[in-house]
Amino acid sequence: MARPAPGGGVVSVLPPLAAGPYDYRLPEGMAAPEGSFVRVPLGPRRAVGVVWGPGAGGVAPERLRDVAEVLDSPPLDAPLRAFVDWLAAYCLAPRGAVLRMAMSVPQALEPPRPGRRTVARGAAAPERLTPARAAALAALDAGPPATRTELARRAGVGPGVVRAMLAAGALRLAADSSAADWPAADWPTPEASRAGVALSPAQ
Repeated sequence: MARPAPGGGVVSVLPPLAAGPYDYRLPEGMAAPEGSFVRVPLGPRRAVGVVWGPGAGGVAPERLRDVAEVLDSPPLDAPLRAFVDWLAAYCLAPRGAVLRMAMSVPQALEPPRPGRRTVARGAAAPERLTPARAAALAALDAGPPATRTELARRAGVGPGVVRAMLAAGALRLAADSSAADWPAADWPTPEASRAGVALSPAQ
């Protein structure tokens, strides 16, 4: 069972880097059980790390920096932390580098970037419906919500096509939206009977 570190205590935090762990001080009122994902100051920036246990000591209390935030995400459980320790020792690799593989995508713990604008149909119809513009509209209707760059990539057209449609009013910029908000009923139905790729005898 994860042991909560009381506010005002010292915890050892392992970042998903080839360095660490490092000791950090928990501000009063902040609790961080072992395995918690936290955001901590690391040099001139802030990094996401995992509370690996009680502080190791050896650093003067006045030199410790505070944990900035405990992230609202499920903790890394004890068996997985033990596996990270074992694999790092077995491979003679930094624990933080192994942790990065266990976390897979650390950016998933970051909040969405502000200012993301998606594209929606505008009030005006395209003055001339070229194949590229038709492809952009079809990709937009197929969803999920996409930015200008994402829509152009999905439709297989140049970004200039989307920009021109925005300028003409055929498309408009909408409020930030995400694929998770898109109704599940609108997702295309998988084709279970679709034939797979034909492989050669050598393959």
